[in-house]
Formats: sequence, C-alpha cells, structure tokens
Amino acid sequence: MNDVRERIEQVLAETVRPLLTSTGGDVHLLELDGDGVARIAFVGTCSACPSTVMTLLMGIEAELRQRVPEVAYLEVASGA
Repeated sequence: MNDVRERIEQVLAETVRPLLTSTGGDVHLLELDGDGVARIAFVGTCSACPSTVMTLLMGIEAELRQRVPEVAYLEVASGA
C-alpha cells in the first residue's frame, strides 16, 4: 500500500498542486484504505467553495484513476 500512496502523492505533486498553489489552495492525502478509497482534504482557497471542491474532486479522481488504477474513488474529509 505504501507504493500506491507514493504514486498518489506523485500525481498530486506533479499535476494537481502546481495548479492549486498558484491560487492559494492545496490538497493533502490523509489516508488510503484497503478498498482503494483515498481520503483527501482541500486547504486554503480550495476549501471555501463547494462547487470548486466538486469540480476538483472529479478532475483529481479521474487523473488518479488513470495513473493509479488501485484508486477506486476519492472522498473529501468532512470539515475540510
């Protein structure tokens, strides 16, 4: 599971974070369970807009599922 977590972090670092940090936001991988559910938290400006969160979630999930097929889906941590 460490390898999967590392590959998720690599995708976030290479494709997601540069876009988010340029607008004052970021995303953190909180956990990855054995069923392929990755729990993330949006921080900064990304955490304040519900529609942005859904758009980002769908885009990030699509990218992860393509590059890390072990990811079944993403969940946004409550309170994030």
